[in-house]
Amino acid sequence: MILQATFQVNDVSIDAVISVYSSYPVRPSVFQLSTSKASMHKKKKSVNGTIDVSDLHLIEAELNRHYDELLQPLKDSGISAAYLLNCQMRRLQMCLDVVAGGESATSLPGRARRGKDRRPALKFDGETNTFMHR
Repeated sequence: MILQATFQVNDVSIDAVISVYSSYPVRPSVFQLSTSKASMHKKKKSVNGTIDVSDLHLIEAELNRHYDELLQPLKDSGISAAYLLNCQMRRLQMCLDVVAGGESATSLPGRARRGKDRRPALKFDGETNTFMHR
């Protein structure tokens, strides 16, 4: 099954195409993100100056690779793993806020991005209530 969702971030539409397999939740959903065609005509490489196409790829990787971090709290609290898609959608919203929010959303003031490729901090640490780099 294919689901589609649209998110508005800083007057830009981000489209998500979600593949839900018949074996869900054993095999998790897979997300593909893109911007609307109208947004891409304004600027080819970056979207509204805040969300770059490469940032969308980083968010995709966060959702598709690290789903197990969302499953464990569900299992620990006795909630069905069928809620994984809901948790992934919330993680997507959080990641879009972090990337669009820039420096104010990260754990280290003055250092919004770290490393050679300057990736944003997308992993949330619940104990310290901060975002961390992987």
